[in-house]
Amino acid sequence: MRGTAVWYWLARADSEGFPHGTMIFLDLEHMDRVPQVMRDYYRAWTAGMLADGRYRPGYYAHTMNAAGIFQDVLEVFAQVGETTTPSFWIAGGSNFSDDKLPEDVGHEFAAAWQGMLDIVQAQGGVSLPIDVSVGALPSPSSYQFAVE
Repeated sequence: MRGTAVWYWLARADSEGFPHGTMIFLDLEHMDRVPQVMRDYYRAWTAGMLADGRYRPGYYAHTMNAAGIFQDVLEVFAQVGETTTPSFWIAGGSNFSDDKLPEDVGHEFAAAWQGMLDIVQAQGGVSLPIDVSVGALPSPSSYQFAVE
């Protein structure tokens, strides 16, 4: 994987002061089908992240693609002897509310669920467009976010 984007992002995370052990999420937006070249990319990214060891790989994926991506990266985890389950932040789905659990999106491996996009909410007298998620822990990037 050397020579690909993972090394750049690892160096950048270091230079910006992210603590080692932080979860770095690879953003895998919705795809009608996941092409082989994308599968090769996120598998190589996963292997590079795990081999480096400074940061934990996490995955932001649409619910339509999540199961296949999960299986692919779970295989990479197993190949390198990693015993934790990959952490997934799932986007999309239906019947979202902020009192639901991440796995209510329909994937038992979901550690976070982003179910409301671009809603306007007021905080401190300022209205901002936000996305609403539910998660297993308050900080999705925390090392403890990894599902054991």
